[in-house]
Amino acid sequence: MYDPERGRRIAALRERHHLTQPAAAEAVGVALRTYQLWEAGHGINWGNLERLADTYGTSVELILDTSESTLRRIEDKVDELLERTEHLREDEH
Repeated sequence: MYDPERGRRIAALRERHHLTQPAAAEAVGVALRTYQLWEAGHGINWGNLERLADTYGTSVELILDTSESTLRRIEDKVDELLERTEHLREDEH
């Protein structure tokens, strides 16, 4: 899933470790283009996400930003969409 904020977090981690993109890609064990796509916000599979977190000595949760505030925003959005769906159903009847 495209997530530019996640890409920015990955880039920030790399910069904090004073690595270039080629060095980071090599450390994680992926092609440079793959790593560049991650920093651009494109999808990353779970295995690579774990290797990335290990490389930077952080957690998958930090990279994905599964903080309480983020989860709350997601829940709020789901609630909003469910409410809209309910209104649409009511309008059909």
